[in-house]
Parts: sequence; structure tokens; C-alpha cells
Amino acid sequence: MKTDSFSQDIKVEQEKLLWADFVIFQFPLWWYSVPAILKGWFDRVFASGFVYGSGIGRYDTGGLKGRKAMLSTTTGSPQQGFTPHGIDGDIHGQILYHINHGMLYYAGLEPVEPFIAWTPARDEEARKRYLQEFEQRMHNLASIPSIPYHSVAHYDENRQLKPEYR
Repeated sequence: MKTDSFSQDIKVEQEKLLWADFVIFQFPLWWYSVPAILKGWFDRVFASGFVYGSGIGRYDTGGLKGRKAMLSTTTGSPQQGFTPHGIDGDIHGQILYHINHGMLYYAGLEPVEPFIAWTPARDEEARKRYLQEFEQRMHNLASIPSIPYHSVAHYDENRQLKPEYR
């Protein structure tokens, strides 16, 4: 992968990603996405010529293939609001999809099921429980299920899912 054209601070971040087997992105859900500072990091680090572009694939063939990634996020609204019929929308199918699929998977990372702490600022006992649950998850990274996405090979020349994979 060519990274000679990147500034030194970006090269350092890219080298960290190449070194890692498992990357955790921890952030508060901010306007139904990542905070602006993290989005800026993605924009600069997940760059053409590093995770996608000429000679580099995308999705399951992207520049970071062979590595896993997990979103770890906190919310300001309760879990009930983030359901398919909830006021905030489906956390998995709508809210986090563009991050897991359109950023992580696009870059070649294999996204695993996210860790979500629902309204931790409102309940001391819940915060303690979430910390225990997160610790357990960290001890069992290999057992976290991956989010199933189709391989690039499952799509035709028009970027449509082939009938046999529908």
C-alpha cells in the first residue's frame, strides 16, 4: 500500500491500524452518528490509496482486510427508542449501518456486533453493569459474532446482488 504521500500524523494512525488485529471505536452517539472529530479522523485516515483505491479493493477486499472492528457507543435515549418501531429508529439496521458497513466494512474491516450502553449518564447502577459487561466482552473478543455482509463477489457488474444470493 502506498502511504508516502500522507502526512506523518496520518501515517502514524495508518500504521496503528495495520498493526492491530481488532480495533474498537468508542464514542457517544452524536446526532445519530460519530462525533465530528471522529468523522474527521475517518476522513483523513481511511483515505484513498490506503484502504481503497487503485490496486486496493473495498469491502471484503479493502486495505484493512483480515482485521476486526467493533463499535462501542453510548446513547442519550433509552433502548426502546432505538427499535425498528422506535422513535429514534433501528440502532442496527439504520443508525449504525452506515458506520459498520459504509466505513468499517468498506475499508476491509470485519465488523462485529457493537457494544451499546443505553443512557449510562442517567443510572449509576447501569454504568457499573455496563463496565462489567464491557470487561467480559474484552476477555472474549474472539466469540463476538461478526455482522454478516455480502462479499463483493456476490454482486454483479451493476453493483446489484446476484439472484442466487438474494
